[in-house]
Amino acid sequence: MTVIVAGRSLTRPDGLTAHARLALATIDGGMEWLSWAMSSISQAFESPDETSLLIDIQRRLHGSDWVHLPRTGLKLGVACLMASSLEELRALTRVEAGDDSADARLVIGNLLKKRQLILQNELAKVPIFLSSLGVAADPLFISLATEDLLALHSFQQSPIMANPPDQWLSEAADFSRRQARTPIEFADYMHCYLALAARIGQEATEPKQRQDQVAAAISAVGSFLLHALEGPTVTELASPMAIEHIIRDWLARGKLLGFSGLSQGFREIICNTDYRGERGESCNRIVNQYITTSNNLVGSGRLTQFRLEQDGRSLRLYWHTAEHRVELRQNSRGDLRLERLELVT
Repeated sequence: MTVIVAGRSLTRPDGLTAHARLALATIDGGMEWLSWAMSSISQAFESPDETSLLIDIQRRLHGSDWVHLPRTGLKLGVACLMASSLEELRALTRVEAGDDSADARLVIGNLLKKRQLILQNELAKVPIFLSSLGVAADPLFISLATEDLLALHSFQQSPIMANPPDQWLSEAADFSRRQARTPIEFADYMHCYLALAARIGQEATEPKQRQDQVAAAISAVGSFLLHALEGPTVTELASPMAIEHIIRDWLARGKLLGFSGLSQGFREIICNTDYRGERGESCNRIVNQYITTSNNLVGSGRLTQFRLEQDGRSLRLYWHTAEHRVELRQNSRGDLRLERLELVT
């Protein structure tokens, strides 16, 4: 097999950059596959860049985009590996080879913090969290994917979960279990319930009142979100700057940057605006103000920051002004959608 990377024939592993060789060393069987591919003359394999090459090798060997590093206790995507520094990659390969020295662990600890990566032993606590809410046995949570675990872990660590009353937690979990169709939606509905329960406070002192208020809010907001569930989709690996250009072109054609789904729209409008149960035209104004403000800031501003997520496919992109921060997210399918609009404090 002829291996061609970025139009250049690869005849030896050291034809890859040091970065790619170290990342490839973390893929079980990766070096062996590449050596076989370069020695075969019956097939040809072409890749536009080193990251794409390693992604394809990982998929061919393991049928998954997730690279499992058992000694480190970490799962992450190939592109996330390739975004790491040489020092970080060296530390990962050392630990995976059996080196448990303090300096290697220190480098990896800093990597986890900088990139907001979650270890497997932390994700393993998510079912315990669901059990504490009384929903672990629900069919919704029978088969949790890694992206589900990451989303639920993120929700568990969010400020809304800092110290809610136990009664509210129980109510929110039961309400969200009935509303959600995916584990990620469950986290969104939980967020909505707890935020609105805290906001309405004295207006709803009984569980039935709170449940009715949240159900009414979701119904009211949902009727004005159906037009705001669109955005561009980028199926190939693209740089943040290329994605910024795609977004500008999308907005220039008069299209909206909307939410990734109804539950995420509920979460943003109910939790990150002054919404207090408005309906009808008052609710419509709140929804439109959020969407219009977000779209205008992205259309007129400049991308100021970005972060590749643990799966190596999802990307968070940030636009800042003196008063606001807008966050967009490209999910693992390549869909670009609004994630959050926040006031800068």
